[in-house]
Amino acid sequence: MTWVASAQCGALGLLPGSGVSAIPSHAELTDAIGRTFTFAGEQAGAVEVRLIAAPEGIAMDDGFLCYSAHFEMPPGVRLPQDNYRVSRADGVAWDLFATPTRPTAQGAGTMCVVIHRAKIQDSQQAASSGIPDQGPA
Repeated sequence: MTWVASAQCGALGLLPGSGVSAIPSHAELTDAIGRTFTFAGEQAGAVEVRLIAAPEGIAMDDGFLCYSAHFEMPPGVRLPQDNYRVSRADGVAWDLFATPTRPTAQGAGTMCVVIHRAKIQDSQQAASSGIPDQGPA
């Protein structure tokens, strides 16, 4: 089992073929902005959240990609830094490490996942999912 982790606001997921989940690609996240996801964790139970941003980040070096996902919590909900099963409505799910970040201007809590992944892993996932390879970032 191979893990990818971030020292920024948090990312943790299993690589393709490990039997649990693949790390979401940047394209998957960008396409899902505005959609609802479920965060499920041992401490928090299940919470419906909304993906509000998926910006590119600064990669460790030329062999890596970096991007993040920012989720808005429902009013009054705050979650701790933890590993969460993040699920889409279609049943696709990822095990990710998320960290609370600054609330929105309206006061809603937010969670951030940062992903650092080798470009070769991104190409392999794209090939196995039928998504065209976007080449070097």
